[in-house]
Amino acid sequence: MDRLRALTYGTVLLLIVGWVLYAGKAIFVPAVLGAVIVYVIVGLAHALGRLPTWAARCRCSCATCSRSRRSAWSASCSPIS
Repeated sequence: MDRLRALTYGTVLLLIVGWVLYAGKAIFVPAVLGAVIVYVIVGLAHALGRLPTWAARCRCSCATCSRSRRSAWSASCSPIS
């Protein structure tokens, strides 16, 4: 009897999950695709940030920037061209 109950619960759960995925297809597909694209872009940014020629450097002439790769420009900074 327990096997039949477990099989019934499993079947009902699969049907519910399938119906939710089918009904939410218009929302889930773009959301998942967007998450994958963000994951790839962030991974590429980290990989390119480790290369010396592609590393993001602070090129600001003001005294508030600390010249480290990970510091952001302050609001009063103007980048050197």
